[in-house]
Amino acid sequence: MSTYLIELLAELNRYSGIPGIVFFLLMMRKNGNIRIVFFVLLASFTADVTIYFFIRHVYPNSFIISNTWYLIDYGLLTWLFIKMIPERKGIVALLGIIFTIGGITSFLFFYSFLESNTFIKAFHSLAFTVLSIIAFFEVLRESPTDKLIHYPVFWIMTAIFLFSSVTLFKNLFQNYLIFELALSMESYAYVHSFNNVFNILKNLMFLYAFVLVKK
Repeated sequence: MSTYLIELLAELNRYSGIPGIVFFLLMMRKNGNIRIVFFVLLASFTADVTIYFFIRHVYPNSFIISNTWYLIDYGLLTWLFIKMIPERKGIVALLGIIFTIGGITSFLFFYSFLESNTFIKAFHSLAFTVLSIIAFFEVLRESPTDKLIHYPVFWIMTAIFLFSSVTLFKNLFQNYLIFELALSMESYAYVHSFNNVFNILKNLMFLYAFVLVKK
């Protein structure tokens, strides 16, 4: 993968949320679950753009922004899943409690807010991989399988599952790759490019879900 392609993916990723945000603001403004998806998209876009300007103009370490985004995104996605699979809200709540206790403990004893917190990142990916699978089974149980691609919830869950499952490995081993293996930032950019690809796909799937709701 060339340096040009890596930079292109980074640029596309940074602004890939704009079409969905603009479409929602101009065409929708609905209440309910789809508005939560909009907040998820908006938070992701804001974090990506803030990280870009933070690194260039404020401080070379962006972990304070990414840690904040993981906390906000976990809260938003928890809200979304409670709404989408209310019959499984006990599981959602239990995972939320584990995340909260583990997050507080990890920041108090293992990581500062200026470091990449492996626990909140990996648990975020793991929790929403599991919850999206549970949601898929709920959708399959209640909807005809031949019409799944016409349901916005299918694309929302697919987006969350793909992004969470793919980033799980990176989030588990990010600190190991950078600090233990001393992987250069240039080499790590190749790893991070996979994150960018699936974040772009996630944002486009959210956009398509908005389009389906508008229909």
